[in-house]
Amino acid sequence: MTSSTLINEVKIGSPDAWEKFVENYRPWITRNCKRSGLSTHDAENISQEVFIDLFKRIQSFEHGRQGGFRRWLHLIVRSRIVDFIRLFSRIQEHVVDPGILASSPREESNENQELSEPIKKRYEQVCDHLNSQFSDRDFQILILYLAEELSPKEIASQLHISTNTVYLVKSRMIRQLKKALRGLTG
Repeated sequence: MTSSTLINEVKIGSPDAWEKFVENYRPWITRNCKRSGLSTHDAENISQEVFIDLFKRIQSFEHGRQGGFRRWLHLIVRSRIVDFIRLFSRIQEHVVDPGILASSPREESNENQELSEPIKKRYEQVCDHLNSQFSDRDFQILILYLAEELSPKEIASQLHISTNTVYLVKSRMIRQLKKALRGLTG
């Protein structure tokens, strides 16, 4: 349970309350980030972003909300994690070296081996195809399902869509990804 006194003191700007608040919630936030597969460094960065966000939004928190403060905080943390994963994915689209796909961690001799031009071209085609087939919302559903390990019902609730839509999008995306990966290796 979160102390409503602590939250009220944070709302009025008490530096001591804010320090105690950060001390209480930093471990919880970083643990949630790490459970999502993020590194310690990334978890700490997201933790900082969450506290900045909380500092700006704490005034809007109402005690009567369903699920209470931790639920509200969990939604903010999850949103920041999804934003980070989405940004990371977009960055990778532009900077990933397709040569990495040719090497296996177990095969030291292939570590610096470049992919042939036809495979590079096919990799680019697959990325273009997937980007043209799926919306940002579709990618968000897949990220929430795979990285966050949320149930389709939780995803549907968070994105304000039907559970059936989540099942359909998830199934279609996984099928397309498998097909695309088979095409890359074959």
